[in-house]
Amino acid sequence: MDDWIDSLGDAAVFTTLDCNSGYWQIPVAPEDRDKTTFTTHIGTFRHIRMPFGLRRAPDTF
Repeated sequence: MDDWIDSLGDAAVFTTLDCNSGYWQIPVAPEDRDKTTFTTHIGTFRHIRMPFGLRRAPDTF
């Protein structure tokens, strides 16, 4: 941990990324939402946030 903190040097700005829910933070463009449609026994739904399993999702994340 000390080595990691030392590697930050004199940096003044730090950020974090929530990898557990990172996908849910990326919006799907309105014109592409129909491409994420899925059907269940209670209706048809589409994602407004990037779901897991999309082909290019890891690259976007």
